[in-house]
Amino acid sequence: MRKLLVSKGLRVAGLAALLALVSATAEAQAPIRIGVKGGLSFATQSDNAAPDFDTKTGFTAGASLPIRLASIFDIQPEALFVQKGGEGQNVRFFEVPLFLRLNIPVGAVRPFALAGPSVGFRLSCDFGGVSDCDALGIEKREYGVALGGGVRLGSRMGFTLEGRYSWGLKDINNLTAGVDVKTRTFLLLAGIEF
Repeated sequence: MRKLLVSKGLRVAGLAALLALVSATAEAQAPIRIGVKGGLSFATQSDNAAPDFDTKTGFTAGASLPIRLASIFDIQPEALFVQKGGEGQNVRFFEVPLFLRLNIPVGAVRPFALAGPSVGFRLSCDFGGVSDCDALGIEKREYGVALGGGVRLGSRMGFTLEGRYSWGLKDINNLTAGVDVKTRTFLLLAGIEF
């Protein structure tokens, strides 16, 4: 019993030391920033049965937390409200992407690229006057990947402009067998990082 307690104590102490080291390293290299952003979403769907969905224009808004990993790399979790769907269909998601961000330090204008996975949680939807998501057969969750880039203007507090494209990897249709529906969304965003 004593060996088990000592072993657990060493693991907890080791984990605490590792977290302290990571925290100190991140703080020594750069502070954690907080960003707010908003913009437009241009959404459509990939459907193997009827692939010609028109694009739906909506909006998106949320926050980001860029954390410096190394001199040019950040890890950037976000929380976003995103309107998706296709023409005539509106599906609203709470989306949580986790990006690896490459910062290119070239002066006051700093380009960046980002890529990573995301998970979306359905909030609401409507199609043809019906707003019951379960009756419409829209899944409660989706996941995907996104790739994008942009520029950051300013050093301590910066204004950002970015564009990104996300591919839904999960079929969000649970109503019709054999019909595979996945989201495709382009976001155009402007924001401020503190």
